[in-house]
Amino acid sequence: CIEDLCDFSNIINNNKAIPYVILMQTLDFNSNRSYVDGKISTEGLISSCNSVEELKNNLTTGEGFTPIGIEGSGRFRGTFEGNNKEIRNLYINREGYAGLFGEVFGVTINDLGVTGSITSTNNTAGGITGVSGQSYYNNCYNKAIITSKSYAGGIVGNGGQQSKELNNCYNLGDVTTNGIAGGIAGNASG
Repeated sequence: CIEDLCDFSNIINNNKAIPYVILMQTLDFNSNRSYVDGKISTEGLISSCNSVEELKNNLTTGEGFTPIGIEGSGRFRGTFEGNNKEIRNLYINREGYAGLFGEVFGVTINDLGVTGSITSTNNTAGGITGVSGQSYYNNCYNKAIITSKSYAGGIVGNGGQQSKELNNCYNLGDVTTNGIAGGIAGNASG
């Protein structure tokens, strides 16, 4: 459920490790069926709410969802199995790294799709990941609108000099930036 995804974000952003995650169903931020009760178990940047409607409103307006792994905090380092599911109507509008994952290092992300709108008002944005180092992406796609100030990419905003592999990934979302953009990656080498 969305509440579990929010707990996952809070745990990683509290600099704790979860090495292996499987997405068990498609999650739609605009659908009440993707929520349980609005309660977030783990304290962090995403707060618990009194109802599904309150949590849904918090995640689909303003800054929206807080990426999993943000700069100056924990980074996800593990495997995320998308299980051929989607994260739908993801909404992020924030400073810093933006994507479902903000910043990752040494990860493998498999079989995942993202739709929605992802914006970094002052930095880097990507559909799956804002900033990525030494990571592997297999069978991933983006249909979200990506907007950033510096690097922007459909899958990865900035892979830097430590990129690894993007296999069988595609982008159908618009990618816009004042800096450097790419349909798959705004920047990647390695």
